[in-house]
Amino acid sequence: MYYPRYAIWAVGGSAKDKKRIMLARDALFHLCMALAKIDYDYIRAFPETPLLYGSGVKYFDDSHLDCWKGVCRTQEDDWQDVHTCIEKKYGDCEDLCCWRIAELWHRGIKAMPLPRLERSEGGQLWHILVLWPDGREEDPSAILGMKSGTMNSGGG
Repeated sequence: MYYPRYAIWAVGGSAKDKKRIMLARDALFHLCMALAKIDYDYIRAFPETPLLYGSGVKYFDDSHLDCWKGVCRTQEDDWQDVHTCIEKKYGDCEDLCCWRIAELWHRGIKAMPLPRLERSEGGQLWHILVLWPDGREEDPSAILGMKSGTMNSGGG
């Protein structure tokens, strides 16, 4: 296996710091587009790949244990492609979202990643959703087992 690592800043700063939040959102969007393209290429190469919702893969946040008590993220968040999610039988929000987007692209639907900054008493956290062309939002993490308040700041 190949394990690339990227050191990026994508937390966003305070709620008043709109420029930093926009840059962080854009960074997450671009990274998600890259992962979705990697997943799309995989699905094209292996058309027998199961659909996300029938794969048995579940949501699991691999980057931290408790982000709602003042800890927004650890220093590492492993992003997984389709193959890795299937092997591990889990993924977190960016993994599941990008897989779902790749499936939709394979069907000719121009879905996009939607990074969203969620706020609560404990801090601010990034979550990645699927944005359909008609504006609908889909949350693969919630569909596959994420409980409210368990998102991570690196992407879900």
